[in-house]
Amino acid sequence: MSQSTKVHWHLVFLAAFGILVMLVLADILFVAYYSYLMDPVHDEAYYRQFAQNTGAPFVFFFGPLPIFLIVRWVGRKAKDRAMVHAVLIAVINLILDVTVVTLSGQPEVMLQPGHLLAHVAKLTAILLGGWFAQREIAKAGETQSAFA
Repeated sequence: MSQSTKVHWHLVFLAAFGILVMLVLADILFVAYYSYLMDPVHDEAYYRQFAQNTGAPFVFFFGPLPIFLIVRWVGRKAKDRAMVHAVLIAVINLILDVTVVTLSGQPEVMLQPGHLLAHVAKLTAILLGGWFAQREIAKAGETQSAFA
């Protein structure tokens, strides 16, 4: 089986943007759920502070599983270039994160421990998704060659 050099850029950008949109929506839904149903007695400033300090780290705690599954799916489509696609998704996602946080006027947020841990978890999920896809494809190739 020959090595492919094709990069499926449409899948890379779709996954990177999809991950960003999924996490932002999950953050918004978490803060809305907390503010309206769990603890509705505080003023708006309290919830803004809560969203900045707690929302993103909490969502990123649960976010790695869907991120892993998205990247594994892209890796399966990319076949023998799964890890290349995973690294490209990670780089584009990191660029998007830094851009969004910088444009929001709060670049110091990226250095808070909760946010750093969240980004490490996200990058780990992306790379593990690519690695698992690469391993599955390699096993499928071994099985195919054993039956040939």
